[in-house]
Amino acid sequence: MQTTAGVEADETTSWERVVRYVAAPWTLTIVAVVCIMFVAQHLSGVWSGDVSHLQRALNFSLHGLAHGQWWRIVTPNLTNGPSSHDVGPAGLTHVVFNVVGLLAVGPVVERRLGGPRYLAVAVGAGAVAYGWLVVPLPLANNFDGTSGVVYGVLGAAAALTFSPPPHRWDRMGLLLVALYGLSGVDGQTAVTTEIHAGGFIAGVALGLAFDRFRQSVVVPLRPPEFDRNVTVLGITGLTQAFAECR
Repeated sequence: MQTTAGVEADETTSWERVVRYVAAPWTLTIVAVVCIMFVAQHLSGVWSGDVSHLQRALNFSLHGLAHGQWWRIVTPNLTNGPSSHDVGPAGLTHVVFNVVGLLAVGPVVERRLGGPRYLAVAVGAGAVAYGWLVVPLPLANNFDGTSGVVYGVLGAAAALTFSPPPHRWDRMGLLLVALYGLSGVDGQTAVTTEIHAGGFIAGVALGLAFDRFRQSVVVPLRPPEFDRNVTVLGITGLTQAFAECR
């Protein structure tokens, strides 16, 4: 029979494992910046409709790009506008999904690639996610969301699963990542699908490139704490898929 003290000890141990897992400095930095920017976009006031003044300055805009505002292929990843299944303030559900995705997969990819390369994946994939919208597609103005970065990290994670043992995820982990990725392209608008797919493809390419030329000392892709966190990612993907079908 397990005592109350024993149960509390187990719960404390589980919590500590989660804390250790997410204690990845670059991932936490990105999450902090995204959360601060979410508050800032609401404090900046409404420019028009659901678009704030801050979003207006940073969102993807073909018109802005045509006038030399090339930062707009990177900065849309900093803000999160409203989605079709928002609960609470505009964009809250959007930013929560993206933060959960980063916290679930980001730390293990960061530890595998190292901080600088992980940051390069996040920034590079995020830029590709929005940058390739300059290719003839449906009109894309005032689009934003950190999902370009999230899908880039997911792509890198997927690429790293094919590394030789012992750096390999179990099949369930890969399935849950695929589920989350599918929820971001199935039933979405054409532009949203392009953003998610672009980030994912860029993440795969960068993950393979950086893993190929990584240093000889690497951290295993699948630490013990990863199982429960990738399960959270899978649940989030299921929730997002269900919300999109409503």
